[in-house]
Amino acid sequence: MAKDDELQLDRQLIGGIVHSRIENNLNSKSLTRALNLIAEHDSKRAKEVLAFYIDLNKAMIQAYRILKRYKYFCVVIGNRTVKKVKLPTDFIVSKLGENLGFHTVDIIVRNIPNKRMPLKNSPTNISGETGKTMHKESIVILQKM
Repeated sequence: MAKDDELQLDRQLIGGIVHSRIENNLNSKSLTRALNLIAEHDSKRAKEVLAFYIDLNKAMIQAYRILKRYKYFCVVIGNRTVKKVKLPTDFIVSKLGENLGFHTVDIIVRNIPNKRMPLKNSPTNISGETGKTMHKESIVILQKM
């Protein structure tokens, strides 16, 4: 695959288009708080994180559009840590869904089965500094009302 093709594909994937500001209209206090904390360390990275959530919201809009009333939409997601800031993605997904008209039925947290990732990594790329990787995932159950 040519480099230009890779860049084009990256722009089409979730979080591929980075915006110039972290201000947004996603109406999630948890997301806004996390983005502001990340931006204190690295504003470019905060914008990249926001791009992911904007695209995730677009996918949720489409799910809401095609689902029939009272049907369920489930999202399996992990709460990542970026720049030492834990992103409560399960709660953010719940809020984004409620903004669209979904009702949050439940958020089930469970251990990740058959985890192949290391238990620790170096999120800062500084030798000797380590952080935990995801050990749990959340299943966010939303219902279209």
